[in-house]
Amino acid sequence: MSTHDPHPSLLACIDLETTGLDEQSGLVLEVAAKIVTNDPSPVDDGISLVVAQHARASSIFPVSPRRGRMNEYVTDMHAESGLSREVGQATLFIDEVEACRRVPRVAHWRVVVSAVL
Repeated sequence: MSTHDPHPSLLACIDLETTGLDEQSGLVLEVAAKIVTNDPSPVDDGISLVVAQHARASSIFPVSPRRGRMNEYVTDMHAESGLSREVGQATLFIDEVEACRRVPRVAHWRVVVSAVL
């Protein structure tokens, strides 16, 4: 019996960047997903959806809702990684991410996950 698997299991790696860990007041800043093999080699480039936090043009609220929600550590981390700048330029809103309008790109992969607990 060969130990080489011609059809390796695929894993979905999900990353969620937020304004903090408080689920009551935190906001989602980025949702990313990448499909990898079990060794783990990337299968493709994956996706990264940066979520706009500024008010929509139709909104009566001109102030960014993320202002004041991040502590100093999180503020520095997102500034250093460039995520804060990307959020300021983002055009995708959280309701669009929740509706999965841009996720079908990874949906075509058949992800098989086996884990030992």
